[in-house]
Amino acid sequence: MDEYWSDDERKHFKTVYYCFKKCYYQKGGHTLKETVGDALLAYIRVFGYASLNYVSEVKITESINKAWQEIQLQQEKKKIHVKLNPEEPKKSIFPPLLFKKKTVAFIFADEIHTSGWREGHDQGAKKVQCIFYDKIETRNYIVTQYGSVENTFLQCIKDGASIIFATESRMIDGALKVAANYPYVKIFVCALNIPSRLIHTYYPRMYEAKFICGAIAGTLTKTNTIGYICKYPIYGAIAEINAFARGVQLTNPDAKVYLEWSTYDESTRAQDSLIQKGADLISFREYNDKSKNRYKQFGLTQVNGNQLNTLTLPIWNWGTYYARIIDSILDGTQDEEIEKTKKSLNYYWGASSGVVDILYSQRLPRGVRYLGEILFKSLKTEKCNPFFNPEKGADGTYIWEDIDKALNIEDIINMDWLEENIIGAIPKYDELDSNVQHVVNKMGVSSSREESK
Repeated sequence: MDEYWSDDERKHFKTVYYCFKKCYYQKGGHTLKETVGDALLAYIRVFGYASLNYVSEVKITESINKAWQEIQLQQEKKKIHVKLNPEEPKKSIFPPLLFKKKTVAFIFADEIHTSGWREGHDQGAKKVQCIFYDKIETRNYIVTQYGSVENTFLQCIKDGASIIFATESRMIDGALKVAANYPYVKIFVCALNIPSRLIHTYYPRMYEAKFICGAIAGTLTKTNTIGYICKYPIYGAIAEINAFARGVQLTNPDAKVYLEWSTYDESTRAQDSLIQKGADLISFREYNDKSKNRYKQFGLTQVNGNQLNTLTLPIWNWGTYYARIIDSILDGTQDEEIEKTKKSLNYYWGASSGVVDILYSQRLPRGVRYLGEILFKSLKTEKCNPFFNPEKGADGTYIWEDIDKALNIEDIINMDWLEENIIGAIPKYDELDSNVQHVVNKMGVSSSREESK
């Protein structure tokens, strides 16, 4: 709203709007609840505003047809259907027919060996190749080798890929446009809380493992000062911070969690700041970025003088995730899932489906390790929820008979508040490094997309 539009730009936009409106109504838009403006925004989200420049009504109508599911999605009050567990695979009573191998593509932003995140996904790709060796062929693609995300997707399809996994959330825009033009290709993007009928998203409930790490940190801290370093405030990240803090509350109500934020240009600033505050345990990210001036530490780490010793490490089991998704595609379960809902299909699986795990160091005391095992087993069997939320009675006391009551998953994903034992704040948009603003603009929690006052 603060950008200046010239008279020519205003006239052009009016022309675009009324041309789109005519095509939209001809398609049947007048039967939908949403406004022309909402439909136009959905269209632009897929194809970009420039796609409407000096094109014929025939071309616009053609593109509206391709993005029709995306336009229809806008009229849904809740646009996202979150799948917390995989469907049980179907058991066929018929013998297998002749089966043509499917090509499954994995897209990486840059060279795999330069990032622990990308290495994890690559290991997952290798695992599914071993599992489905006679049914699929996996291929890796690097965006920097093809010039853009969209070009990389197009190369995957040219090479025969019918299933594509984009391993980073910033690939959303390229994925949408390609998905509209190639509806027979199944496209998945590693992201959370993205409303779209054209693509599907997947992400692990890592907050479950963070809850256990917090509980362990609470038992071991001697200073009652525990550090937590987070990259940026996107969907899911705040839930992980709060789950960690709740774990600390579980075992040590006197301890505080000091929150620091890092960016792409990170050094050891956040780490040094926490150590200076007296933190004897710090929760780092779950993987090593392996690049100059970036953290080499990961997992829940104990600070012992100049030594940093990892005690627990949350694990992203990407191989298990990919195997279960591919299996659901091969047996037709995934198509049934899509048909059952008019909403966007987002996979958000956790410990119960085997995509989240945790490793423990031999340094952990036996009793503390046992605590971790008990909590993890409870999470796997869904008897424990980090975000339990019993109601309060009229006298202000909690109703503990309601112990199974918990925050709903939409509130967990969209969290934009911090637990009371956290010292720190969620950064505003203009406080973020310019390198991460574009990511937060698309996938950041609501408070992080606001300007500071």
